[in-house]
Amino acid sequence: MGKTTSTVNRSGGSSSNRSAFTKALQHVRWKNGIHLAGNTTTNASTPRSKGSSKAMKSRKGTVYTRSSPGMASDIFSSIEDETRLQLIKDMGFSGIKNLNIHKSNKDFAAWLLSKFDPILCTLYFGTRSELKLAEHDVHLILGIPWKGKPIVPATHQEVITMKKYICNVFGKDSFEQITLPFLTGILYKKPDCPMSDKDVVKFKTALIWVLVTIFLGPVSLNSHISTRYMTALVDINNVQNYNWAKFVIDELKVAADSLHNKLKKGKGAGYINGCIILLQVHHV
Repeated sequence: MGKTTSTVNRSGGSSSNRSAFTKALQHVRWKNGIHLAGNTTTNASTPRSKGSSKAMKSRKGTVYTRSSPGMASDIFSSIEDETRLQLIKDMGFSGIKNLNIHKSNKDFAAWLLSKFDPILCTLYFGTRSELKLAEHDVHLILGIPWKGKPIVPATHQEVITMKKYICNVFGKDSFEQITLPFLTGILYKKPDCPMSDKDVVKFKTALIWVLVTIFLGPVSLNSHISTRYMTALVDINNVQNYNWAKFVIDELKVAADSLHNKLKKGKGAGYINGCIILLQVHHV
């Protein structure tokens, strides 16, 4: 990963920033929830006309994300058999099952991400208020492995070889056939008892891929299956020996740097990436 330039605003922020933060906090605290777009606050239980919905979507201040903690929680809730629960525990990812988080405040997450220094790995809320984010913090919050080998991007030639291996795991002719709906279908399907060695590898590979795509390191592309952590994916039987906490932090650093650059150019947040729920829980 290239050198990251920090442009985080370490001050308490302008009055408009504080206003957005106040609204975001109201969103968290109000039982029925609030939808924020730009400077508009709308009761989530109030029906909205089609014209109004289009207007809201077109606002510059609207925040989008592929992060879906609810989907991750639903997947884990659907896994009840002891065989797969033990596999998840052996992989070191059973902690995510205990989070049971279904919603994320995107506006609040964007505000936190704008206050995250990607070089110092610290949240700054003002001159006297800061909160460091370390790998062990990620482990404590998400319950994922935080020690072991770093996850490094594969070379172009390695990716070609790894894609062939992945296609063989899932019985597909091309890598493009391996989509998010296909992978989630594997996770929701009740397994044979006992599971074959091939089915175990298929389940573990699908689980990691889906978790990263929708929760640990989501990016802006719909149903996008990334190759940036493929070195750990093809070594699935040793997946617990990789430093996934560092991977999550590295993804947040890239996401924060991208958001800072947008805001510096006067653009809206648009899509925000990374494990945004982590910053929200860490902030509490």
